[in-house]
Amino acid sequence: MNPLRTFQALAALFFLALLLSCDESRALADAGRERLMRGDYDTALEIYEEAYRARPNNPRALAGLGELLSLRRISLFSGLELMQESLSIEPDAALRERLALIYAAMERFDLARALVDPSKMSVQEVYSEPVQLLHAGLDCLKSPGPIALRRLQARPRSPRRDYFLALCQLKLATPQNKDEAMKALLSIGDAEIACETAALWNVEYEPEPGWLRRANSECQRRFKGNLALFRERPPIVPPQPATSGRTLYGRSVFETQDPGAERDTPDYRFGNRPTPYEPPPDTPDQWGRPPAASPP
Repeated sequence: MNPLRTFQALAALFFLALLLSCDESRALADAGRERLMRGDYDTALEIYEEAYRARPNNPRALAGLGELLSLRRISLFSGLELMQESLSIEPDAALRERLALIYAAMERFDLARALVDPSKMSVQEVYSEPVQLLHAGLDCLKSPGPIALRRLQARPRSPRRDYFLALCQLKLATPQNKDEAMKALLSIGDAEIACETAALWNVEYEPEPGWLRRANSECQRRFKGNLALFRERPPIVPPQPATSGRTLYGRSVFETQDPGAERDTPDYRFGNRPTPYEPPPDTPDQWGRPPAASPP
């Protein structure tokens, strides 16, 4: 047999297998996203794991796994690393924003700003409204005050701008002076973005006892595919010193010898999450409006 033809045949078989693997991984990642959007997180996680095994560098599989792992504090850092890895393979503006918001909730504004570093984007993207809004929102959350608020208010109005405004007002609020913060929260026109804001709200600033629990439960019932509504509150993590010998976002960050680490590691599965609160049919919606005024 001609050695050249043998080599060509083997090469063709290899590339065919590679293409089939890529197609399989892509289809599995799409199926995982569909399950995730329906709120079936257990099945979504299993499908994403299968997609990752079929093709470990599939950015959609990495992103899906990362977002699901980020739901639990015990696996948060592993999830963040996978999301970062996905972005390094294939830039995705929506994933980048979701990751930046998680970093902001952890008060790691340095890592959030690094995601929108101008050196990593085209000029057109740098000056796009979503990126400029993200810069203004992060600045206000990091250093809230009149100047930062005015700069944020100067951006074109959008639900995400109002999200940042409400959280900035929350940082400036006190339990005795919470009206401006609540007013900003209740003025968010998009119900899903308002729910994302309420998920990060401080219980000290709710209008009445139990309001936040009812609001968040109703939000989870309505928007089953929005992971921000089901994520355990991320910890506040100060920047690591330059001399630190450990990588903050290494996958082995939770070790049993670490102070406060639990030896019985919680399962990553989500089937045991509490059943959302189901209000009676005539109960006002999460914003206190009567049923007739509730959005469809």
